[in-house]
Amino acid sequence: MLVMLAPGLKVCQDRNAARDDDERLDFGYSSLEAELEREVGGIGWWFDTSALSPEETARQILNEAPQRAVVLT
Repeated sequence: MLVMLAPGLKVCQDRNAARDDDERLDFGYSSLEAELEREVGGIGWWFDTSALSPEETARQILNEAPQRAVVLT
């Protein structure tokens, strides 16, 4: 199952800025969401993780994946 963690642009920028220098990712934020939507939009579960910790995110994925998973034939 594809789970797209989608916290939104502002949260993504804030989280990246809070990382140590050697852990930061450098990419074009302005086009990221549009590019992802164009490439994989409508596929999988676009999960807004903006208000969740990593632990909460993992727990929610484990709890909801069985109901959200779709088997394509």
